[in-house]
Amino acid sequence: MPIDDSVARAHGELAGLTAGAGRKVRTRVKDQLIAATARAHGVPLYTLNEQDSEPLATLVDVRGV
Repeated sequence: MPIDDSVARAHGELAGLTAGAGRKVRTRVKDQLIAATARAHGVPLYTLNEQDSEPLATLVDVRGV
C-alpha cells in the first residue's frame, strides 16, 4: 500500500500520541507508518507487542496475536 496523504496525516496524529506518551518518535517511525496505514484504511493493527502500541490504541484498533 502506498503512503498517501491519508497515511501521512494519520502518521502525524500517531507521532503526536507517541511523543505525548514520552516515547521517542524517531525510533518508532517504521512501526508508526504501519499503524498509520492501518488507521488510514480502517483496518486493525495486529502486533506481537501490544504494550509498545498501547499509546496508539485511542486511534488505532490494536490487536495482539
